[in-house]
Amino acid sequence: MMDKYKILIIDDEEEIREVLVRLLERVGYNVLAVEDGISALTEIKRFNPKLIFLDIMMPGMNGLQFLEKLVPLNEKPFKVIILSAYADKETIEFCNDIGVYSIINKPFEVRDIVRIAR
Repeated sequence: MMDKYKILIIDDEEEIREVLVRLLERVGYNVLAVEDGISALTEIKRFNPKLIFLDIMMPGMNGLQFLEKLVPLNEKPFKVIILSAYADKETIEFCNDIGVYSIINKPFEVRDIVRIAR
């Protein structure tokens, strides 16, 4: 079952993408990583993920703009988890209001990523 479980990572930091891809592939997930929301809009249709790890602060289309394109999330076949060093009260409220599954602060613990991906 896990070999079919697909995770999309959207983060402009190459090091974060590489760490997450290695970690999640090592535990058996099929992972695709992109560097911005614009690329993610294209890949989400093709890749059909069950889970998305999403950074907020990205050039071009940021994570919140990406989320606005996906509203309402509760009608989508995937969960969204925010990974961000920037999560003020308004951002958290916005994410909760539109159905984000969880918010994980950067820097994050590896065990938290694996736990929440299950």
